[in-house]
Amino acid sequence: MTDANTIQAPLGVGAILSDCMGLVFGNLGTLLPITLIPSVISIALSYILVGPTSLNATLFFTDPAAAAAAQANTSWLTQVTIIVMNIVLWGFITTSITKAVYDIKQNGSASVGDAVSTGVRYMLPVLPIVLISAVAFYLGFILLIVPGLYLMAMWFVIVPCFIVEKQGFGSWRRSAQLSEGYRWPAVGLIILFVLVYLVIVVISGFLFQPRSSQP
Repeated sequence: MTDANTIQAPLGVGAILSDCMGLVFGNLGTLLPITLIPSVISIALSYILVGPTSLNATLFFTDPAAAAAAQANTSWLTQVTIIVMNIVLWGFITTSITKAVYDIKQNGSASVGDAVSTGVRYMLPVLPIVLISAVAFYLGFILLIVPGLYLMAMWFVIVPCFIVEKQGFGSWRRSAQLSEGYRWPAVGLIILFVLVYLVIVVISGFLFQPRSSQP
């Protein structure tokens, strides 16, 4: 519990972003393979199973008819396979990056082998924690969005609690303790990350959007 007389340091979004950028660009040799290789595997398998339309993340908005046709031509088994594959790969990336970032912050460097080993070991055990949290986030978003954002902020460090502190299903409680006093600034940070992600998705979608042939 936080002592009532304890003065908490402010959560500066600018400082966090600066720290993140410095950590990422200072450790590209470690972090890039961990994220890039599983992402390429996911993209390649989606391309093989679905076709070129899987590369266009904005097809639903730019050409709804084409998106509907692509979905209609994709069997339910293929759709389920892609969803499961992406969930497992996401679990691997999240847990391995968590391990790598923790080691970098603690020791100044991280081993790709250790991070990958942690990712393989925890990518399935972490999924129940993450999926249950995702359902709570979704229900919170239905309730006028704000509750969902607040839950995301409250459980912002749930994966590190699970991986580093090995809290198991106590990770929800531990994350809530650690985020106490910082939740609304964390909400702003989450919104910023979401906006940046959407910009990247839109740009990549237009880059991969098929161009009509000229007569």
